[in-house]
Amino acid sequence: MPQRADGLATVETRPMSIPFSGEYWMFRWPFARPPSTSFFQRGTPAALSFKTTDHRPLQMEARHKLDQPIALSCCRMIQIAVQNADRYPHTIALELVLIDNELPGQPSVNLGREIVASEPDLSKEPVRPALETLSFAVPEVARIQSFNELQIVFYRDRRRMDQSAKVAIDRFILIPRF
Repeated sequence: MPQRADGLATVETRPMSIPFSGEYWMFRWPFARPPSTSFFQRGTPAALSFKTTDHRPLQMEARHKLDQPIALSCCRMIQIAVQNADRYPHTIALELVLIDNELPGQPSVNLGREIVASEPDLSKEPVRPALETLSFAVPEVARIQSFNELQIVFYRDRRRMDQSAKVAIDRFILIPRF
């Protein structure tokens, strides 16, 4: 375990992997999350997809809550391992936001966006996903000291904002500072 926010755990010197077990959210503006009456389906975006019938934009996010807060000082980088089954290369970017749900107002730090550059094997049916790892630098000084939720925002090319990205999150890899 990396250094916890309460300082009880030892500082890890090797990368730590956290399997993604969170949720994917798809919703429309002006909502900030799916309404309680939303359709629910189990699966992965690499295998499932959604499209609006009226071509209005669809927001797409993934959320992963942690059992305990992790000190931001634990890592110099956080990587996201993904499976990309999307047929349209270079039209998706992922943004990583770290959130501290234990503080009032749930402050966060945005680690930026990275383009999904891999291309799946389109010669197979179903499409065979390409594996890719995206890297996000963690600042040494930020507005939060720890985080207990990871938010991944999916940005798609404006011509395909009405459909979900076929990119699934596999795991997070925390790269220590030491």
